[in-house]
Amino acid sequence: DLLPVVDCAMAPMAFTVHPALGINSMAEYFESVKKDPKRGSIGVPSPVSQSSLVIYQLGKQLNLPLQAVPYRGGSPLLADILGNQIPASGSILPDYLEMHRAGKLKVLAHASEKRSVLAPDIPTITEAGYPGYVAVTSFGLYAKAGIDMKIANDYAAMVTEALASAPVVEALHKMGLVPVGGTPAQFQAKVTADRVRWAPVIKESGIKMDA
Repeated sequence: DLLPVVDCAMAPMAFTVHPALGINSMAEYFESVKKDPKRGSIGVPSPVSQSSLVIYQLGKQLNLPLQAVPYRGGSPLLADILGNQIPASGSILPDYLEMHRAGKLKVLAHASEKRSVLAPDIPTITEAGYPGYVAVTSFGLYAKAGIDMKIANDYAAMVTEALASAPVVEALHKMGLVPVGGTPAQFQAKVTADRVRWAPVIKESGIKMDA
């Protein structure tokens, strides 16, 4: 029904803990879960988020009782992690970046292919010792299927040009987002790759849209 036109901006999923736990790495967090399974409760902004899938996979890979705890959005989750009401959380990096910089939260790692230009001090999950975990939320422009491809390509070119302008880059960075840009073919390939990547995990985990 929809045609991906251009990938506008991206934000990776991030693992975060309260500084009071005294945990400074993913490995330390997983060790703490072994000692106290209650620390395996990880808040997520919704039951169908990519974070839930990453948590499911990590729990299975490491044989740890990791459990995604769904919230009704990122704001109540942020309030609980700030209040040390839940041991850890998994949501997009922009939700935590400001608090991480202020020392109120500790982002342990994020699920990008490479370190973010917005947070070069934070390692990727792969760098933290757990390769293969890439979970990035894309904010993109779509059109109705059947649109003339010349129009789609023109839109993509204009948006990509705008995304390279200093004011737009600055505005997106303030929101914790990284501009992307590109062609409809590139965005379609990304959407398809995500579908192939996550479909079997969704099926195996039993996560439902109406959960």
